Amino acid sequence: MNYLDNRFVNHKTKSKVREVNTTASQELEADVHQFAHYNTKTHALYVYNNADKMYKLDGEQITLLDNGVDGVQFVSNPQHEPFEFHPKLVQDGLFWRIMIHPLNVSPENQTSPSSGIHSPIWTSGFSTFSHITQKAIFSFWLHSLPFGSLFPAKPIFVLIGEQGSGKTVAHQKIGRFLFGSQFHVESIDREREEDFIDIVTNSVFAVFDNVDCNIPWLEDYLVSVATGEPIIHPKTSPPTKSFPSPCGCFIGLNARTLPFAEFIPERSNVLLRGTKQPRSITKEQLEGMAFQLLVIRLNRIKEPIPEEGIYQEVADNRNALWSEFLLKLNSHVITFASDAEFFKLKR
Repeated sequence: MNYLDNRFVNHKTKSKVREVNTTASQELEADVHQFAHYNTKTHALYVYNNADKMYKLDGEQITLLDNGVDGVQFVSNPQHEPFEFHPKLVQDGLFWRIMIHPLNVSPENQTSPSSGIHSPIWTSGFSTFSHITQKAIFSFWLHSLPFGSLFPAKPIFVLIGEQGSGKTVAHQKIGRFLFGSQFHVESIDREREEDFIDIVTNSVFAVFDNVDCNIPWLEDYLVSVATGEPIIHPKTSPPTKSFPSPCGCFIGLNARTLPFAEFIPERSNVLLRGTKQPRSITKEQLEGMAFQLLVIRLNRIKEPIPEEGIYQEVADNRNALWSEFLLKLNSHVITFASDAEFFKLKR
């Protein structure tokens, strides 16, 4: 199946994809997915190779199967480029060297909420981690992406730093690794709310640049993503009607400073800075979002490397990177399969 529309050219038709996925699922008697899917009954992870094949990871073997086997069907996106698994290409430490180590993190950073919420939420209640620990968190988050079907509530990965700190390059490199050379970090426009919704409801990974500009509607959708709530279209009528499932998109954000709302303790809603109208976000929802933020601050890169050289290194080593990535994912499958209590909760 083709992905029927181009996410980088026309976002207006994206809302049709969910309807197409539902119809296709009924016709094929198979669940339809993008990118990857973890089957909680067989305890196997399926990863689409963007060439009408999929890799099945069962904790012991990595097997190439036709799309649709085991009742697992992936929908193709013509913008996503194929990759191949070749164990002989695996080089010890290559993934860390290319994908993780170049992240120019600050020696000490506020990365994860540890206690209550305060005003503003991004300056209080955070734990301080070393730069090695921050890179490990980045790596853990990256390896969690193929298991997104297990987690309706999605962590939001935020890179903060001044211009020239490599925020966009870091996120772009992830997309280039996962989907190929046509992945691009998205811009965000306060006048194009529908485009944002179309992207996050029809993508598995999306990154937005310059989110520290005043976007009055952004927080509502980030809360939905972070807490696993359905995305409600602003023009939907009646307003209680929403998309049929929670947003399945992992979101990355780039900013110089975090622009999110300040919580007003004495009220049960949130005020956007510079506005007077209360918003619909509750304290509990804001706390839920705060605990789902993975915030890493980057330093300015003193000796920058040309971006095209960075992306070319990813392209040249993409099969080797994917091969190492799949082997690591397969070790995680073993962990999930042995965690019976976790899957009792998931049911």
